[in-house]
Amino acid sequence: MRLTGTWQELSHEDRRLVNKVLIDFVHNGILLDQDAQERAVKLDTEIGDLARVANTNIAEDATKLSFTDTELKGMPADTLSKLTEDTEHKGSHFLTLAYPEIFPAMDNVQNEEVRRQLSMAQGNKASKNEPLLEKILQKRAELAKLRGYGSFAEYATELQMTKKPATVEKFIDDLIAQIHD
Repeated sequence: MRLTGTWQELSHEDRRLVNKVLIDFVHNGILLDQDAQERAVKLDTEIGDLARVANTNIAEDATKLSFTDTELKGMPADTLSKLTEDTEHKGSHFLTLAYPEIFPAMDNVQNEEVRRQLSMAQGNKASKNEPLLEKILQKRAELAKLRGYGSFAEYATELQMTKKPATVEKFIDDLIAQIHD
């Protein structure tokens, strides 16, 4: 992009900044007609609202698992002393997926099965988010198409170092290949 007048007087860094700002405006739909811009703003708002609800669901997740003290062998004593006792199972404590409990357990508990159960529970945390995530994906796809992209991945990577989804996919494939070697 070129500006008239002072463009040549700008330093390389300033020209790069102006180009980046202009590209950001175009990327975010400044060239869309009024109706498309309004729809894009509505989609952005809806995506943000859905993401906030999903984050709240994760933060408020009350999943707790009961383990015996023997199963929790290796857990730091100070963390173990703060766990809620499972009064229905003598010598057992509840472990939640909250930060002050799960990370010391994952790092220190010697029982592999306990760590596996915690990992599975963490992966399924706030499973009620699935419909929200589906809506977010649909709205992102619509937003990308509205802004002239084939997919949300194309839209999201355009301004990143990767520039396109294929670069990200290649990086992940190469990483997986290195892990398996």
